[in-house]
Amino acid sequence: MLLEVLNDLRLQYFVLSGIAALLCYVLRQRMRSKWPLWISLGLLAVNTIAIVPWYLPQISSPQNPGGQPCRLLFMNVQNKNRDYARVINWVYHEQPDIAVFSEAISTWNPWSEQLSVLQDEWPFHVRQDDMDIEVYSRWPLAIRHEQFYGDGKDLKIIRGFVVLDVDVNGTPVIAIAT
Repeated sequence: MLLEVLNDLRLQYFVLSGIAALLCYVLRQRMRSKWPLWISLGLLAVNTIAIVPWYLPQISSPQNPGGQPCRLLFMNVQNKNRDYARVINWVYHEQPDIAVFSEAISTWNPWSEQLSVLQDEWPFHVRQDDMDIEVYSRWPLAIRHEQFYGDGKDLKIIRGFVVLDVDVNGTPVIAIAT
């Protein structure tokens, strides 16, 4: 908690440490010890290191000319939602390469059946029944790992994420669905 608060007001700490360093420098003849000056200069240096990157131009990585953009879509369809056509039309409109749907699977929920029409355009499909996750993709994919949270006492709600291996035109990519 304390470290979080110290990190939030960096600019204000920078200004205050600068004022403190200036005051200690001006009053150095009257002070018996030089430690306050050194401490304030140290604080000013620490805060300067934290502030300077904000004002430097960002160095961007060069564009990969052989790279391919990947459009991802994540949607929590909410098991009470029954607007199937609107969701499916929106997916077709957005044309993602990978579409992840949460709360899409349950014994009483028809979302899984309704989403199956997406397999015409997104032929690769995986699902994780315990977490109610369905994934449709234009590229081959497989579940690498499933991570569950919680103590297992509440079997109605299982939380976690699924790590997927996606083959994007021969390039292995890892995606996480939650």
